[in-house]
Amino acid sequence: MSDLWNHQRDAVQFAEDRIASMLAMEVGCGKTLVALSLADLWGAERILVACPLSVVGVWEREVARHYPGRWRVARLDRGGVRRKAEDAARVSAPCIIAVNHESVWREPFRSYVAGEKWDLFVADESHRLKAPGGKLSLWAASMRGRFSHRLALSGTPMPHSPLDVYAQARFLDPSIFGQSYVQFRARYARLEVIRPGTCRRPGCGHHGKIHGEAGACLYCACHAWLGTVAQRVVGFQRLDELEAKLATLAFRVRKSDALSLPPELDVERTCRLDPATAKIYASLEADLVAEVEGGRVSAKNALSKLLRLQQLTGGVAVTEDGARRVGSAKADLLADVLEDIVEPVVVFCRFIADLDAVADVADRLGRPYGELSGRRKDLTPEATMPEDVAIMAVQIQAGGVGVDLSRASVAVYYSVGWSLGDLLQCRGRVHRHGQTRPVTHVHLVAEATVDETALDALRKREDLVEAVLARMTAAQRRTA
Repeated sequence: MSDLWNHQRDAVQFAEDRIASMLAMEVGCGKTLVALSLADLWGAERILVACPLSVVGVWEREVARHYPGRWRVARLDRGGVRRKAEDAARVSAPCIIAVNHESVWREPFRSYVAGEKWDLFVADESHRLKAPGGKLSLWAASMRGRFSHRLALSGTPMPHSPLDVYAQARFLDPSIFGQSYVQFRARYARLEVIRPGTCRRPGCGHHGKIHGEAGACLYCACHAWLGTVAQRVVGFQRLDELEAKLATLAFRVRKSDALSLPPELDVERTCRLDPATAKIYASLEADLVAEVEGGRVSAKNALSKLLRLQQLTGGVAVTEDGARRVGSAKADLLADVLEDIVEPVVVFCRFIADLDAVADVADRLGRPYGELSGRRKDLTPEATMPEDVAIMAVQIQAGGVGVDLSRASVAVYYSVGWSLGDLLQCRGRVHRHGQTRPVTHVHLVAEATVDETALDALRKREDLVEAVLARMTAAQRRTA
């Protein structure tokens, strides 16, 4: 372990005598090497790693770099689930089977795992297990006894709320927070009763949500409300207790404490939608607000409509007939921003149409373009930004994990997703070990649109869809 940093040595010492641990180490702090060091220390011969698809190759590279010849690595990032199970079964110990989250719990890979005895299971980017009722999370909990040791790796173990740690802890050690998510949530969250349904009073018939224990209709104040009682989280409590319990299981490392990294700066550059796009946007927004207030759409099913609004801020209108470009305000803003930057730049995007817009801007400026997305992977064999690329467009889900983009010190966010965890992962790909220059994060924002409310909600760690709908509705009422 001579090549470990001090904080990595501390992490190894924390976990070496435990059967299950979480390495809550931020991007760039070297949690993969810590996991390999622990595996070697434990004498692990059969290791299963479940990770995002884009990270599968990272394990192969890290083993070749730090432990050449110690394990055979089965890099299962191609083909269907059946092929992956067949390929894994052909690999003899000592071995590391690295497979993506979406495959590990499906048949026949599920049966393959159940039929083997494993020395170690590593849940890489373990916040992907955070949904207590999710199939990956339930599979991990059910398979817990098949593994002699268990590790969870995540730089963002609580990407949305403190409740995100429950399912991860359940997989590692259910004695920490118990087996009941309902009881866990009741203890650490402040809940508000909501009663979705329809008022049965003649002449009213209001449909939507009613708040409060009484269950009275807000429109006619009667108590003839038909519907089921539900609850939503409005805050948190006993967080000191939650953190103390988690500390018995998790080793936390922050970049600011472990690495001598240059400072970060966040700036916003804004534009106004052109009149044609703004007209379409206003119409879609008004329709959505009317549906929310009329009870015909909720936060759960509003996401697709909000996506259409977000795509419009990038100048693309999506209809039943397909997508068409209706404006260029944000693309022009990007060109203006990049005009003043002569060094390599990473541009994070959510939609394919946004990647196309970045490519057009790069062509307009005469700068070499590269892309990391579901359709292209313009990376070096070491998963870094190529030297001959000046503008690198990265689709958020494709480039948030497993890549090193520290060749650039400017990151532009053309569009953002709905996940704070994804955003933090993207930031960490530029501001990480190896970065020697101050990093500037440039957020492109279309004024008076979902861009503003989404970015504000992400910064405040709010439930993004709920927050955006609430602010959108409030704004419509003020202007009515």
